[in-house]
Amino acid sequence: MPEIPIVGSYEDGTPIEFTRSNAAQFYDMARAMANYALTTTKKQPPISHNDSLKRIKRPSAPNEPEKYSMHSGGAPGCDSYWGKTAKEFGVVDVFHYYHGDITPENAPEGNTKISDQDYEDGKTEAAKAAAYNWGYSFPKMKDDRLVRNWAQVKYSDAIFAIGSIVEPGQPAFPNKQGDTRIAQHQMVAGGTGYAVTMAILNNKPVYVFD
Repeated sequence: MPEIPIVGSYEDGTPIEFTRSNAAQFYDMARAMANYALTTTKKQPPISHNDSLKRIKRPSAPNEPEKYSMHSGGAPGCDSYWGKTAKEFGVVDVFHYYHGDITPENAPEGNTKISDQDYEDGKTEAAKAAAYNWGYSFPKMKDDRLVRNWAQVKYSDAIFAIGSIVEPGQPAFPNKQGDTRIAQHQMVAGGTGYAVTMAILNNKPVYVFD
């Protein structure tokens, strides 16, 4: 039986295509991370960049999920999986952020519009992350899909991500054909790396499932 593709996109807008098999794998990883999140204290001390880029282990049973909130983007694919997983574990407050109008191309899962202030702050925070990751040279980011990541980071106590960790000198966007940007520091590949680095630069704990 042929695998059925599930089409989505990375946070930088690069299209991705999940097959039934690796979509299920993502869902399994998201469930493991949600389980870990619900067994970890919400407040943790700031940690270093290298220490924060860690792989996590499958944890024990969750604890009081109704006291937690989930913050994600509103894109199809990965963003919607986070919301589905959170609800499965009993998380009541599920926020999918968006900016502009909700359309099939722009955050179709969106249910929480970011404020004008968060949007403006996000331009600067996303630019800082891009500068750290691969040498972006402008003071503000223009891509709305990256700017809105700031709201996810700002309102979270900890960041959980699924992605590939790349080392300095490696391609920053290995899944984007023809992209020549090179990682300047250890980072998470692709669009996920923006949110991860924004969190690290703002002293928030980060857990990466590589």
